[in-house]
Amino acid sequence: MSNVKLRDVYKKYISSVNLQQSNELAYTINGNTSNIQFDQPKGPDGPQGQIGDDGPQGDTGRQGPSGNDVSGNGPTGDTGPLGPTGPDGDQGPTGPTGAQGFRGPNGGRSDLRIKKDIKPIENTLEKLKDIQTYYYNFKNEKKRKEIGFLAQDLLPRIPNLVSIDERSNFYYVDYDGLAVVGIEGVKNLHDKFKKHCELIKTEMKNLDK
Repeated sequence: MSNVKLRDVYKKYISSVNLQQSNELAYTINGNTSNIQFDQPKGPDGPQGQIGDDGPQGDTGRQGPSGNDVSGNGPTGDTGPLGPTGPDGDQGPTGPTGAQGFRGPNGGRSDLRIKKDIKPIENTLEKLKDIQTYYYNFKNEKKRKEIGFLAQDLLPRIPNLVSIDERSNFYYVDYDGLAVVGIEGVKNLHDKFKKHCELIKTEMKNLDK
Protein backbone atom coordinates (compact mmCIF):
# COMPACT_ATOMS: atom_id res chain seq x y z
CA MET A 1 0.00 0.00 0.00
CA SER A 2 1.37 3.39 -0.92
CA ASN A 3 2.16 6.02 1.63
CA VAL A 4 -0.54 8.34 0.32
CA LYS A 5 -3.33 5.70 0.68
CA LEU A 6 -2.08 4.74 4.13
CA ARG A 7 -2.42 8.37 5.13
CA ASP A 8 -6.04 8.45 3.94
CA VAL A 9 -6.89 5.26 5.90
CA TYR A 10 -5.54 6.62 9.18
CA LYS A 11 -6.70 10.16 8.63
CA LYS A 12 -9.88 9.84 10.70
CA TYR A 13 -7.96 8.31 13.58
CA ILE A 14 -4.85 10.40 13.45
CA SER A 15 -5.11 14.11 14.11
CA SER A 16 -2.27 14.94 11.64
CA VAL A 17 -0.20 13.04 9.09
CA ASN A 18 3.00 14.34 7.55
CA LEU A 19 4.77 12.36 4.84
CA GLN A 20 8.38 13.25 5.51
CA GLN A 21 10.09 11.03 2.95
CA SER A 22 9.10 8.25 0.59
CA ASN A 23 9.76 5.68 3.31
CA GLU A 24 8.82 7.70 6.46
CA LEU A 25 5.37 8.71 7.77
CA ALA A 26 4.97 11.17 10.64
CA TYR A 27 1.65 11.07 12.59
CA THR A 28 0.21 12.58 15.76
CA ILE A 29 -2.14 10.82 18.18
CA ASN A 30 -3.44 12.69 21.20
CA GLY A 31 -0.73 15.29 20.76
CA ASN A 32 2.13 12.74 20.49
CA THR A 33 4.07 12.65 17.25
CA SER A 34 5.60 9.42 16.01
CA ASN A 35 7.31 8.20 12.84
CA ILE A 36 6.73 5.02 10.91
CA GLN A 37 9.60 3.70 8.76
CA PHE A 38 8.71 1.72 5.66
CA ASP A 39 11.28 -0.47 4.02
CA GLN A 40 11.63 0.36 0.36
CA PRO A 41 13.64 -1.70 -2.14
CA LYS A 42 16.80 0.08 -3.42
CA GLY A 43 16.56 1.02 -7.04
CA PRO A 44 19.41 0.54 -9.53
CA ASP A 45 22.33 2.97 -9.49
CA GLY A 46 22.01 5.78 -11.91
CA PRO A 47 24.61 6.37 -14.63
CA GLN A 48 27.90 7.90 -13.52
CA GLY A 49 28.06 11.57 -14.15
CA GLN A 50 30.82 13.24 -16.20
CA ILE A 51 34.16 13.94 -14.53
CA GLY A 52 34.38 17.57 -13.57
CA ASP A 53 37.16 19.93 -14.62
CA ASP A 54 40.41 19.96 -12.67
CA GLY A 55 40.41 22.40 -9.82
CA PRO A 56 43.02 25.19 -9.55
CA GLN A 57 46.50 24.22 -8.36
CA GLY A 58 47.04 24.82 -4.68
CA ASP A 59 49.76 27.08 -3.24
CA THR A 60 53.31 25.72 -2.96
CA GLY A 61 54.02 24.40 0.50
CA ARG A 62 56.91 25.55 2.70
CA GLN A 63 60.35 24.14 2.02
CA GLY A 64 61.25 21.32 4.34
CA PRO A 65 64.41 21.27 6.49
CA SER A 66 67.70 20.33 4.80
CA GLY A 67 68.62 16.70 5.10
CA ASN A 68 71.95 15.27 6.15
CA ASP A 69 74.93 15.53 3.78
CA VAL A 70 74.82 12.39 1.65
CA SER A 71 77.90 13.18 -0.45
CA GLY A 72 80.10 11.06 1.79
CA ASN A 73 82.76 13.80 2.07
CA GLY A 74 84.01 14.38 5.57
CA PRO A 75 85.33 17.70 6.90
CA THR A 76 88.60 19.09 5.46
CA GLY A 77 91.61 17.91 7.42
CA ASP A 78 94.54 20.00 8.63
CA THR A 79 97.37 20.90 6.21
CA GLY A 80 100.16 18.34 6.27
CA PRO A 81 103.78 19.20 7.08
CA LEU A 82 106.02 20.74 4.41
CA GLY A 83 107.90 18.14 2.39
CA PRO A 84 111.69 18.09 2.05
CA THR A 85 113.39 20.42 -0.43
CA GLY A 86 114.27 18.73 -3.70
CA PRO A 87 117.80 18.60 -5.12
CA ASP A 88 119.24 21.62 -6.92
CA GLY A 89 118.77 21.62 -10.68
CA ASP A 90 121.55 21.81 -13.22
CA GLN A 91 123.11 25.19 -13.84
CA GLY A 92 121.55 26.99 -16.76
CA PRO A 93 123.50 28.32 -19.73
CA THR A 94 125.57 31.45 -19.30
CA GLY A 95 123.66 34.54 -20.35
CA PRO A 96 124.95 37.09 -22.84
CA THR A 97 127.62 39.53 -21.76
CA GLY A 98 126.06 42.61 -20.20
CA ALA A 99 127.00 46.20 -20.85
CA GLN A 100 130.00 47.68 -19.06
CA GLY A 101 128.87 48.75 -15.62
CA PHE A 102 130.07 51.57 -13.43
CA ARG A 103 133.25 51.18 -11.49
CA GLY A 104 132.94 49.70 -8.03
CA PRO A 105 134.06 51.44 -4.84
CA ASN A 106 137.71 50.48 -5.51
CA GLY A 107 137.72 50.87 -9.30
CA GLY A 108 138.08 54.65 -9.48
CA ARG A 109 140.06 55.31 -6.34
CA SER A 110 143.64 56.34 -7.09
CA ASP A 111 144.67 58.63 -4.26
CA LEU A 112 148.21 57.99 -3.02
CA ARG A 113 147.09 58.32 0.56
CA ILE A 114 144.95 55.18 0.42
CA LYS A 115 147.57 52.93 -1.19
CA LYS A 116 150.49 50.94 0.15
CA ASP A 117 153.18 48.53 -1.13
CA ILE A 118 153.61 50.73 -4.21
CA LYS A 119 156.04 49.32 -6.83
CA PRO A 120 156.61 50.25 -10.48
CA ILE A 121 155.67 47.78 -13.20
CA GLU A 122 158.81 46.39 -14.82
CA ASN A 123 159.58 44.38 -17.94
CA THR A 124 156.22 45.19 -19.46
CA LEU A 125 157.48 44.70 -23.01
CA GLU A 126 158.64 41.20 -22.16
CA LYS A 127 155.23 40.47 -20.69
CA LEU A 128 153.27 41.92 -23.58
CA LYS A 129 155.26 40.85 -26.62
CA ASP A 130 154.09 37.23 -26.55
CA ILE A 131 150.44 38.01 -25.83
CA GLN A 132 148.28 37.43 -28.92
CA THR A 133 145.24 39.55 -29.71
CA TYR A 134 142.18 37.91 -31.34
CA TYR A 135 138.92 38.39 -33.16
CA TYR A 136 136.29 36.03 -31.72
CA ASN A 137 132.60 35.35 -31.05
CA PHE A 138 131.07 34.07 -27.85
CA LYS A 139 129.39 30.68 -28.15
CA ASN A 140 125.59 30.67 -28.41
CA GLU A 141 125.59 34.36 -29.33
CA LYS A 142 124.86 35.88 -32.71
CA LYS A 143 126.68 39.19 -32.54
CA ARG A 144 129.46 40.97 -34.36
CA LYS A 145 133.00 39.77 -33.72
CA GLU A 146 134.69 40.86 -30.53
CA ILE A 147 138.31 41.96 -30.09
CA GLY A 148 140.35 40.95 -27.06
CA PHE A 149 142.59 38.43 -25.37
CA LEU A 150 142.38 34.90 -24.04
CA ALA A 151 142.55 34.70 -20.28
CA GLN A 152 144.67 31.55 -20.48
CA ASP A 153 147.32 33.51 -22.42
CA LEU A 154 147.49 36.25 -19.79
CA LEU A 155 147.39 34.01 -16.74
CA PRO A 156 151.09 32.87 -16.80
CA ARG A 157 152.40 36.34 -17.76
CA ILE A 158 150.24 38.85 -15.87
CA PRO A 159 148.25 36.80 -13.31
CA ASN A 160 147.11 39.91 -11.46
CA LEU A 161 144.82 40.74 -14.39
CA VAL A 162 143.07 37.36 -14.47
CA SER A 163 140.38 36.20 -12.02
CA ILE A 164 138.11 33.17 -11.87
CA ASP A 165 134.40 33.02 -11.15
CA GLU A 166 133.88 30.37 -8.49
CA ARG A 167 130.28 29.72 -9.59
CA SER A 168 130.91 29.20 -13.32
CA ASN A 169 134.63 28.31 -13.10
CA PHE A 170 135.30 30.68 -16.04
CA TYR A 171 138.26 33.09 -16.24
CA TYR A 172 137.80 36.85 -16.55
CA VAL A 173 140.30 39.52 -17.71
CA ASP A 174 140.67 42.93 -16.09
CA TYR A 175 140.81 44.99 -19.29
CA ASP A 176 141.14 48.25 -17.33
CA GLY A 177 144.28 46.96 -15.63
CA LEU A 178 145.57 45.66 -18.96
CA ALA A 179 145.35 49.20 -20.35
CA VAL A 180 147.63 50.36 -17.54
CA VAL A 181 150.18 47.69 -18.47
CA GLY A 182 149.91 48.77 -22.10
CA ILE A 183 150.67 52.37 -21.21
CA GLU A 184 153.76 51.28 -19.30
CA GLY A 185 154.81 49.19 -22.28
CA VAL A 186 154.56 52.22 -24.58
CA LYS A 187 156.76 54.17 -22.18
CA ASN A 188 159.35 51.37 -22.16
CA LEU A 189 159.29 51.27 -25.93
CA HIS A 190 159.77 55.02 -26.08
CA ASP A 191 162.79 54.82 -23.76
CA LYS A 192 164.36 52.15 -25.91
CA PHE A 193 163.71 54.14 -29.05
CA LYS A 194 165.28 57.21 -27.44
CA LYS A 195 168.40 55.27 -26.44
CA HIS A 196 168.75 53.91 -29.96
CA CYS A 197 168.51 57.44 -31.36
CA GLU A 198 171.21 58.67 -28.99
CA LEU A 199 173.41 55.74 -29.96
CA ILE A 200 172.98 56.48 -33.67
CA LYS A 201 173.84 60.13 -33.15
CA THR A 202 177.01 59.17 -31.27
CA GLU A 203 178.13 56.78 -34.01
CA MET A 204 177.49 59.38 -36.72
CA LYS A 205 179.67 61.88 -34.84
CA ASN A 206 182.42 59.36 -34.63
CA LEU A 207 182.24 58.80 -38.39
CA ASP A 208 182.67 62.51 -39.06
CA LYS A 209 185.93 62.68 -37.18
